[in-house]
Amino acid sequence: MKRLMSLLLGTLCAVCLVFGAACKPKPKTPELGLAISQETATIDITQGPTLQLSATVTASGNYVFSWTSSNKNVANVHPTSGLVTAVTAGTATITVSVREKGTVKELDSKSCVVNVTTPEGYYNIVTGTSGVAQNENVKADPGVWYLYYGSALDASALYCVKDTLNMSVSAIKGTWYLRYYPKFTAGTMVDISFTVTLDVDAYLRLSMGSDGGIEYRELTAGTHDITFSRVLGDIPFSVSLTTTNGNGIADAFYAGDLNLKLTSLSFTEGVKLTGPDGSVLKSAYINVAQGESTLQLDALAPAGGEDIVWSSSEEGVATVDQTGLVTAVDAGKTTITAASGDKKAECTVNVITKEITLNSTYVILDTADEKAPKTCQLSAKSSDNSPLQIEWRSDNTEVATVDANGLVTAVAAGGARIVGTVEGMEIACTVAVGNSAANEPYSAELDKTANDVLANPNKWYSVGSHAEWVEFAYDNGTIATTRTGSSNARTMNLLIQPLFAVGTTYTVSFTVDHNSDGWGNATDHFHYGVGRGYNANNVGNDKIVTEHADELKGNIPAATYTGTFVVEAGNPFFISFRTAKSNAVIRDITFTKVADPEKSSLTGLQSQSATLTLGDSESNTVQIEPIINRVNEFDEVVITYTSANNSIATVDENGLVTAVAVGSTKIIVSDGTNAKEFTVVVSDGENPPPVVLVSISPESATLDKAGVTHGNTVQIEATYSDASGCPLTYASSDNAVATVNASGLVTAVAAGECTITVSDGTNEKTCTITVENSNAAKLTSISAENLILDLANATAPNAAKLTATVEGEGVENVTVMWSTDNAAVAAVDENGNITVAAAGVANITATDGTHSKTCKVVVGDSGRELGEYTLSGDAANAVSDPAKYYGYGDSDPDFVATYNAEGKINVAKANGKEKSFYLYYQPLLSVGTKYNVSITITRNEGKNLGTIKRLQFGTGTAYNSAADPSKVQIVTDNTGTNYAQNSLTLSGTFTVDGSEPFYICFRTTNTGFTFEFTFTPVEEAPAAQTAVAEALPANGKENAYV
Repeated sequence: MKRLMSLLLGTLCAVCLVFGAACKPKPKTPELGLAISQETATIDITQGPTLQLSATVTASGNYVFSWTSSNKNVANVHPTSGLVTAVTAGTATITVSVREKGTVKELDSKSCVVNVTTPEGYYNIVTGTSGVAQNENVKADPGVWYLYYGSALDASALYCVKDTLNMSVSAIKGTWYLRYYPKFTAGTMVDISFTVTLDVDAYLRLSMGSDGGIEYRELTAGTHDITFSRVLGDIPFSVSLTTTNGNGIADAFYAGDLNLKLTSLSFTEGVKLTGPDGSVLKSAYINVAQGESTLQLDALAPAGGEDIVWSSSEEGVATVDQTGLVTAVDAGKTTITAASGDKKAECTVNVITKEITLNSTYVILDTADEKAPKTCQLSAKSSDNSPLQIEWRSDNTEVATVDANGLVTAVAAGGARIVGTVEGMEIACTVAVGNSAANEPYSAELDKTANDVLANPNKWYSVGSHAEWVEFAYDNGTIATTRTGSSNARTMNLLIQPLFAVGTTYTVSFTVDHNSDGWGNATDHFHYGVGRGYNANNVGNDKIVTEHADELKGNIPAATYTGTFVVEAGNPFFISFRTAKSNAVIRDITFTKVADPEKSSLTGLQSQSATLTLGDSESNTVQIEPIINRVNEFDEVVITYTSANNSIATVDENGLVTAVAVGSTKIIVSDGTNAKEFTVVVSDGENPPPVVLVSISPESATLDKAGVTHGNTVQIEATYSDASGCPLTYASSDNAVATVNASGLVTAVAAGECTITVSDGTNEKTCTITVENSNAAKLTSISAENLILDLANATAPNAAKLTATVEGEGVENVTVMWSTDNAAVAAVDENGNITVAAAGVANITATDGTHSKTCKVVVGDSGRELGEYTLSGDAANAVSDPAKYYGYGDSDPDFVATYNAEGKINVAKANGKEKSFYLYYQPLLSVGTKYNVSITITRNEGKNLGTIKRLQFGTGTAYNSAADPSKVQIVTDNTGTNYAQNSLTLSGTFTVDGSEPFYICFRTTNTGFTFEFTFTPVEEAPAAQTAVAEALPANGKENAYV
């Protein structure tokens, strides 16, 4: 009983305690006195899309405000500042809540009802990247403006109201276009007009039509009226701003803050003026010299418009009838107008009465300037020998550039078209650029055309081959081909444009081989020579195509062939065969230039001057006698003669000069390459003939101010028409470079080039002086050619300092300037201090204005997480992207390599063919750092590794049987080793050099391998990078990795 009573008493006490606690009064919420700046508000987007709200409390304490919107599609609000941004028409409630700092409980709240209004016709411009604002999407939504942007966009006002577009953005970067597809059918000529207002100086980039139809208008900040007409095609109307004008330069789109407004936008149907081929014509020419006399134009009036009325602005040049037929009258330019009411289209027609020809229509250049020249000089001439003003341009400046004088310079391998515009017509030369220094293996491209071959010298292609030939790879003078499918004989055509100048004679040698058992009796043909592939009719013709099919029948091991050919414009070298075998090898391929034979040429004149007498039948003419260096008697040397002044003396095609009037002139004698001058003095027979200057020597000279490599003076000697001589004057075009005294002594002053002009008052001769200064101060080096930095400042530094070395006379006058080609990755200040901003590659250049040195800076990020990925790419990719694996096989997709979450690489091969695989990795360590690498290769499913050939690893790019043992370890050679084990562990120590990555390669018939790598820095100072980069503070402390 006592026990029961005790239990009841304890329970009662517990209940009382709980009840007492529950009934304890709560503390009262303080009176905050919360207030909001506005309880209702209206935002007109076109007057400004933002509204600043604020909140206050009267209670003392530390309080935090939070802002939210009931409808973010109408109006959004910054969560802490209270800045409201309107999005579209509608109503949203903006609420501010308050809490004590350090707590989450809301104490009170207030609201503001925001009404967003827009005028009639208002809509937001659609924004997006390629998935949203690409051309096909814009075309599918006519009458709506889109903004395509490539990198970043922060828009504060981006909308349209009827015929007005407003674009207020900040931090826009990369490629961007405003796009609009007018509500007309494709093929319609659309006249576009608008007023543009902008707050920056830039180029307005306009385009529309199937070919883009790009134009650039240079504008200053302010307001400008714009008109633009194009035929509507697949590409919408596009507006953007650039800082480049498109003249052979890639577009650089305006980046940063921008306010752009287009008003009075008008899209109307215009007059469409077309040429004989139906394309829109803005300019044309009629070349009477080539038998042309008329040009048929056509014009289409706008729907519902008036009939077309044709007119010519200069009927003395060309007339036009009311059918659009233009008829040439005389040389000159006229504007042909097709008008329909107030709408019109114009075409400039140039009537040419002379024939204009280009000296070359196809040239081959070499960027290495070895097997072919790196430059070529284009020129044109007219049938009447009149001077020509030519405007040159390149359609692919990344391959070849051309200057104002027609000098073409190779830039990179590929094809380009150099176009000259002269008197309204175009003349063009196809330029094919190769790189004789390139010798990287490649998988050749199939299903190409002969034009692809001609445009890409020094590279093999398959052209017109049977579809069963599926593989074609080139490596160090060897082509390996493979086919699948039937057992029937199939044709393979291999084409290459040898990298020699057109007209060069070359010898080719190669060996025909087979991967296994010879070619067999099913080899129908085997041809090689100059042409575009197999043609039975070509055997033995002037292309020297050779047939060798019979020799290859049977199981012969190999056969070697040679031939001598000439590089032709339009015909590459080819090897063609037809066989039933599944693979074939052409190896030991070499092309060797045959030395150019010396040609006969003009080397001088028997005499350089003559004095003629008017009216004297014996002395009023003279025969010019050219001196020809005859290499062989069959050379044809064509000599031309041209008088500089036919009113003083004329010259016929055979060099006979005839006096016309008293005075002096010169006759130009040329063989097309070399030119000489002949001076003619004409007297009246009563007064002594004037003595004139005939020539000077030298005509050019190089001086050295220091007098080391050349003398620092040169004496100009004159030759006269009479031994008595005549007074001469001497003048330098630039006395800061070289001076000349009254007797013709030229003295070097400073490095540069100038012209010394010698004159007798009538005739002038010039001497080109080039002054060098072998002791002039110049930039000779910078402290590093390669740097590797780490954005995370962990395994390598995230900053460095480059130093420049200047040597020579006047070092104190040399200023070294630093620049970067990619500030988004790495920036450099005026002292060579490098700071990084993002992973990537930047080239840091130091220059003294004449001499430059460049350091390649590769920025990696040891903090990034890559996850699983499939390997692709080569050594160049790896060097530019540290801490990521790259790799490829002989002919993808034979090998497929994947990196998994465990940090291992699995390599699978599609079939049992013997193939090579390359794997690359750039350790994210400072240049000069030594590191140990451990590699474990395991065959999947517990299988033995089997035979592995060409297994080597180290620092480099490709298999090399004679690799430097300090950089590469060769495990197996081309014979290979049969490993009767499941795994193999390799290790080595290497040094980061920044230009070549770590690599491992092997060749096998097996499949299913797993690679596991461990890279460990050797604990020692990275000497190479220590010597080239000073430590910079990083995150407030000294960077210990530099």
